[in-house]
Amino acid sequence: MLLDIDEKTNTISSKHLAEILTGQGKSWTLALLAGFFSLVGCQVTVGCYNDYLSRRDEGDFKKYLDPFKFTNNVKYRTFESMCEEKLTSKKHNKKFRDIIFDILSGEHLSPEYSQENENEKSILLIDEVDVFFSHNFGAMYCPGLRIKNKCFVEMQKDIWENIMMSKVVDKNQLKTLANQRIFNSTSQDKMLSHLVESNLLEDHLENMINTALRIREDMRNRNELRDKYRIIDNIIHTKDNDGKFVSTTWYDYEDSFYYLKLMYEKQKSFKQVHLDEDNFGYLSIRCGLISYSELPNSYDGIFGVSGSLKALSAGEESLLIYYNIHKRSYYPSFFGGSKLKFSIPNDFVIKDCKNDWFDSIVTRVRRRIAEDRSVLIFFYNEKLLDEFFTFYSGDLRVVPFYITQNKIFDGHKDRVYSDIYVDKLIKDEYAGHHGKVTLLTRVFGRGVDFQAEAKVNEKGGIHVIQTFFSMNVKEEIQIKGRTARKDDPGSYELVLCREHLEEPDSVGMKTSKFVNITKETTYDELDKQRTEIVDLFCRDKLKNIQANKNRHELTVSFFERAITECNENNRQDFIKEIKTL
Repeated sequence: MLLDIDEKTNTISSKHLAEILTGQGKSWTLALLAGFFSLVGCQVTVGCYNDYLSRRDEGDFKKYLDPFKFTNNVKYRTFESMCEEKLTSKKHNKKFRDIIFDILSGEHLSPEYSQENENEKSILLIDEVDVFFSHNFGAMYCPGLRIKNKCFVEMQKDIWENIMMSKVVDKNQLKTLANQRIFNSTSQDKMLSHLVESNLLEDHLENMINTALRIREDMRNRNELRDKYRIIDNIIHTKDNDGKFVSTTWYDYEDSFYYLKLMYEKQKSFKQVHLDEDNFGYLSIRCGLISYSELPNSYDGIFGVSGSLKALSAGEESLLIYYNIHKRSYYPSFFGGSKLKFSIPNDFVIKDCKNDWFDSIVTRVRRRIAEDRSVLIFFYNEKLLDEFFTFYSGDLRVVPFYITQNKIFDGHKDRVYSDIYVDKLIKDEYAGHHGKVTLLTRVFGRGVDFQAEAKVNEKGGIHVIQTFFSMNVKEEIQIKGRTARKDDPGSYELVLCREHLEEPDSVGMKTSKFVNITKETTYDELDKQRTEIVDLFCRDKLKNIQANKNRHELTVSFFERAITECNENNRQDFIKEIKTL
C-alpha cells in the first residue's frame, strides 16, 4: 500500500505514511521499501530518532538482505548524523568543521570544484513518523569545532585558579592575565598569530571568563550543573536531551571549565593532578545551524511508518501539511484485536506524594510477580529510576535489573551501557522471564522488542507499569506496545505522582505543568489538558520551523561557497561570515 500507484499520474506517490501496529513489522516494512528503492537507483536514508534502534535495524537488514544486493544505496542514520552528512562534501568527504578549521587557522586554501549527481533521486524512510511532533524536531542542530592550542590550555588553567583563589574576582585583571599569555605566545605560534590578526579572540576570552564565573556562582548556590556533567574514562561527558552522557556534545566553554572545576577540587590546586588536555584548552567555534525540520525537504520522496498515526491533533496535522504529506494508509492487525488488558478505573492512579507513588509501584509489582509474570517499569529519567532502585527495590522481593542510556545493572554489578548487554537482557536472559523485574528509562519504551517466555504468556503476559504521564499520547501507545505484541497477552498500568504533574522541574522532567490536579483527577481530564498543550506546541513549532529555515539555508549556502570559492585572497571575508553563522 505504501507503493500505491496514483491513478492520475500512473506513478508511485512521493509522500506516503502508514500506520502499522506495534510488533507487526514496521522495521521490516522499511527494510523492504529500502531494498525496492535501492534497486530502482535511488539513494535511500532510513532515519531514526534512536541510535540503538538504528544500529539494531541496520544489522538485521544487512544480515537478511545483503545476499539480494539491496544494501548498496541504503544508509541507516539518526537525525543527528543526517545533519552531519548535510555538511559533508560527498565527493571529497570533507566536513564543514575541517573547512572552517583551515580558514581560521591559516592553513593553505584550495577551492574544490565538484558537481554532485543531481539526477540521482533520494528517498527518506522514517521509523516512527511522530518524530515530526517531537521537541527536538523543531530545534536547531549546532555543529561545533574545537581549535586546540597550548596557549589556551594554560590560559584556562590560569582563569580557574585565579577565580578559586580570589574572594573578589576582578574581570579586568583576568583579561589582562589572559592577554599576556596570548602576547607571549604569538611570536612563536603561527596559528595563534593568525587568530589574533583575525580579531577572533576578544569575544571568546570574554565568554571564557563569564562561563568560569557562572560555574563558580552555581557552585555557591543551587549546584545545578552537578547532574549535567560526568567524567568517564578521563573524558568529560555532557548529558544530552535524552539524558545520555556523551562526549560529542559540548556547550562552548562550560564543559572545559567544569572539567577544571572537578579536577581542581581533588587537591585544591592543579599541581598534583593529571589533567587530560582533550577536555579543555580549546577555542569553541560554532559552525552554523542546521534545522532538523528542514532535512525532509531535501529528499525527493518521504515514506514513513508509525504505530499511532490515527491519534493526531489539529496542530500535528498542520505539521504534516507543511511537508505536503497527505497520503495515509492504515494496516489492520494480523492477529485480530489486541490482547492488552488496561482498564482505566482499575489501572490508572494518581498518588499525592513521591513516597506513596513509590509504594504503589512496589505493591503492583509484587502482585504481578506472585502471578509468575515479568514486569517492565518505565521511568521518565535516570534520576527517578536510580532513586527507586536505591530506596525501594529491596521491597520487591526480587533483585531487579535496570537499563538506562548510560548504564546497566545485570543483577550482579553496574556496567557501562552497551548494545550487546541490552540485547542480552531484553532477549536472552531476563526481561521476559517469569518472576523478573526490569527498570527502564522512557527511551526504551519505543521500538524495543521484549520477548516473553511461554510460561509468562500462559499467566497473562508481560506487565508494563508506566510511572509518568506522556506529553504526547503516541509515546504512551508505544510504551503499551512493549507488551501484548503480535498475538501475545499483556497488561498495562499508569501510576502517576501528583507532585510530578504539577512541578515536573523538581525531578528533572522536561514536561509542561498540569493544573488543578488531585488524586481524584481522571485520565480523561489529564488527556484533555495534554491534547491542548500538544496542539499549542505544534502550532508554535510550525512558526519556529519557518523562522529557522533562513538560518538553515544560510549555513548550507556558506558551506557550499566555502568549498568552492574560499581562497587566500578572500579568506578574511569568509572569517567575517563565520562570526555571524
